[in-house]
Amino acid sequence: MESSAGYLPLREALCRLYSQRQTHVNPTQVQITSGCQHAMEHALRVVCRPGDNVAVPTPAFPGYLALLGQLNLNAVEIPMTPAGPDYESLKAVMHSGEIAALIINPVCHNPTGVTISDDYKRDIAQWANNLKIPVIEDDICATLNFSEAFPRPVISYDTDGWCMLVSSISKIVGDSERLGWCLPGRFRDAYMTQVAISQISGPYFRQKALANYLNGSRYASQLRNWRGQMKAFLNDASEYLSAELGSAIEITSPSGGYALWIRLPDYVDVTEVRRQAGEQGCDFLPGEVFSLAPRFKQYIRLVLIPPQDERYEKALKKLTGILKPLLTKAKPQPAAGSVTAAAAHQGGCQASWLVFAGGGVGVQLNILAHKNNHIAFLGADL
Repeated sequence: MESSAGYLPLREALCRLYSQRQTHVNPTQVQITSGCQHAMEHALRVVCRPGDNVAVPTPAFPGYLALLGQLNLNAVEIPMTPAGPDYESLKAVMHSGEIAALIINPVCHNPTGVTISDDYKRDIAQWANNLKIPVIEDDICATLNFSEAFPRPVISYDTDGWCMLVSSISKIVGDSERLGWCLPGRFRDAYMTQVAISQISGPYFRQKALANYLNGSRYASQLRNWRGQMKAFLNDASEYLSAELGSAIEITSPSGGYALWIRLPDYVDVTEVRRQAGEQGCDFLPGEVFSLAPRFKQYIRLVLIPPQDERYEKALKKLTGILKPLLTKAKPQPAAGSVTAAAAHQGGCQASWLVFAGGGVGVQLNILAHKNNHIAFLGADL
């Protein structure tokens, strides 16, 4: 199983890096994979069976939703807030006895950029252990955290192996390098056996190159520079968009990562904006792909990756040129009880989230079946 688990010096290097984040594992507890999505797929295959329900905070990385559909698993959507997944909603779903696993992206969440508190991470790990519910933690953007060099993952609070962690080097060295890993916890044997059957062995030379890079003196300094460039880029882009488009748009303030999550007014047709943007050679992901319900139709995700050069400046000018005429239209007043955007103050910056205007206080859980995709939804009345 040595060769199928991955290049030993690479697994040792990853153990060293995770120890800096108070996560202590040995190389036998690390499986090298062909990227983060590959690691996530195997984790779901190990802990779930077709027809199971999997909790997922939304907006969510579209790859999660596609993977759940491919594996015939049901997504139970947990609403995000500026502090992370809605605490009471997630707690209730974890204790409902109706989910087989939780997928969570606790550090630099994609697409909102939210990082949850250490106390919240501890609670999630405790729920997982007490309730024996596997938690699959996507750690791919953790190294891009702007305020904390070594943020603790949920798995660092795990005491009984019910938390798994998946990640990749792609956000540091580029998407073309499909190398990832998994810390599978108590599911190590089943996980490693499944990977061994599917790939036998991994790309030796790429794994060796990555091990040399992680063990070298340049990795830490390059990562610091990369984080600084990314933070400056996102701040500059956010300030530019706010200055050009005013208060009609709402931009989240990410704790890290490489994207801005932006809400456009209800009267702006996001599909039309994207069509015009495509004609001018720029693009973004529409918010509707981040949920299986029509919750984020007025949102867009902009990916901004250094270097901050003329290409991005031109693209942002094109985008604002498309939006300005659309934003001059009169804004209709929302009806009572309709879904609107509410501004929430986070770290001195405005962050926009979907809430139900006119709804009652408390949380009402409704798990419904989507007859085409066999997907379950969590409705929260906050």
